[in-house]
Formats: sequence, structure tokens, C-alpha cells
Amino acid sequence: MEIKTCAPDYFANIIESLPARLFTKNSIFLSNRCPFERLRSNVNHISRESTELYVEKCDDDVIPNSLSVGTLSPKVKYIEWVAEVYADSPDLFQAHIMHQLKRACELINNDFIFTITMQDESLSSLVRIIMKDQLKFKTADFFHNKTLRVYETDITAKSQL
Repeated sequence: MEIKTCAPDYFANIIESLPARLFTKNSIFLSNRCPFERLRSNVNHISRESTELYVEKCDDDVIPNSLSVGTLSPKVKYIEWVAEVYADSPDLFQAHIMHQLKRACELINNDFIFTITMQDESLSSLVRIIMKDQLKFKTADFFHNKTLRVYETDITAKSQL
């Protein structure tokens, strides 16, 4: 499955037509965890300068079945890329994660934290498979929390992406 960048104008035209099942309480959550109702009038807030929008590649007259929002979020001690994925198909979900990780590596080109948020908790096991089994990231208990896991790898080996 191929993922493509979504222009804010296109996003504004399709936001209210995207499948409602993808969104909890009809909201899109951005990296600051601020919910925005899935309305055309909120597109300017959702698609701010540090945010990139992605959908799966489909015919022009077809409404996509997935969306992801990538946000570059610089912190004091590190850079974070927050990938918010709105997909209920495991294949689309995986395609969005891989696209987001590749894009984050291109833009940041340094160490960073990659955070994935999703609406469908049943896909969280897929994140583990992608990060650990496919990409060979190592588990690190960075935040000293038994339920939170951070996966890390050397991104200089670009052949993994």
C-alpha cells in the first residue's frame, strides 16, 4: 500500500467524508493532545507549519480509508516526531507507520523519539511486531515505566527503511 502526502486543500475537502469509525468522538488529536473536531473549519489548526498530512494513494474520486498526521515536536532535550494514525486496516496502519518513520528520518537526520498514537487499540500489537521484529529496534525502558516501551535502533543503517 502506498502512502502519499496530502495537501491541506485536499484534506479540507475530504475531512468530513473520511470514515467516522476511524475517529474517537469524531476528533483528531494533535501532538499536544489537543482534540480538534473533524470539521473543515478546523483544517488550518490541524495543518499547521510543523505538521504533515498523509493518506493512502487512491483514485481522485475515491475518499481514502485512512489518514495519518506527522508532527515535528522539538523539546528541550530531544526532538520528537508524533505519528497519529487513523486506520482500521492492519495493512494501511503498517504502511502509514513505515511512511511516517521514513519521513521523520529524512527531516530530522539525527536521534529522535518516534511516538505513535492510534485510535484502535487492537493495532498496538502490530506496532510491537513492526518495531521489534521487522525493524529490529531494541526495547529500552527509557521512562522507567513497566507498561511503556521505547524501541530504538541505529538509523544510519537506512536500508532498514
